[in-house]
Amino acid sequence: MSTPTPPPHKVFCVSNIKTHVPLILDVDRLNYNSWQELFTTHCEAYVAIDHIDASYVSMGDLPVKAYCTKIKSLADLLENIDPQAKVLDKNLVIYIINSLSPRYDNVASIIRHRLPFPTFEETRSILLSEEQRLLFTRVPSTMAQVDHSSSPS
Repeated sequence: MSTPTPPPHKVFCVSNIKTHVPLILDVDRLNYNSWQELFTTHCEAYVAIDHIDASYVSMGDLPVKAYCTKIKSLADLLENIDPQAKVLDKNLVIYIINSLSPRYDNVASIIRHRLPFPTFEETRSILLSEEQRLLFTRVPSTMAQVDHSSSPS
């Protein structure tokens, strides 16, 4: 006797979500949580959640300007979807400094403890200055290899 093959997972059988979920997203009826759970479940099932969840965004090798623009764009997109979901400036700054590359650890610590807490624009400016400083400190290290002997030839 051959063993019967198991039926495919339910997630792979859904062609039209409306046939399986008889509720319509309605902010007035406060059914957002049900939709959020359903959406998250489907995204996880299709291995797409890492393309949507901003917690997966890190600086990596991006320049400061590109990194800050990327984070700000994600926050703006979220606000465009739901104006009540506006990301506070303080939270945006915290997210930026928590996911900086390790070469910015010193300046991240300074930003974290600055009073008053810096705005997004101030944080970006500080990081851009640090990026320029790091670029200029690399140049002399390559020049240090040039022979500067004081003994006459």
